[in-house]
Amino acid sequence: PTLEDMHELSPTEGRCLQGLLDEEYDEVIDGMMLDFTKLNTNDGSVAELIPDGEATPVTRHNRKQYVYAYVDYVFNTSVKKNFEDFAYGFKKGCSNVMWAM
Repeated sequence: PTLEDMHELSPTEGRCLQGLLDEEYDEVIDGMMLDFTKLNTNDGSVAELIPDGEATPVTRHNRKQYVYAYVDYVFNTSVKKNFEDFAYGFKKGCSNVMWAM
């Protein structure tokens, strides 16, 4: 998945992430007070995007890594269990080799 995919899924989040990438001034990025976490709006939990993400501030030097990790979390990590459960049920109900994923 790419930032363009994020723009399509959530235009507001996509614009914010693009704005972070486009920002030229360190003090503006520092002022955003971002770290490598994502708040899950469904249940209020906080997901770390990288190990020790809560203690890792986003800077001009690692902002691309942050955006990549954020997009990867939204499109892959956050839905992994749901997809695995779906795939298990699908394979159980449609065991024909034509339906193999």
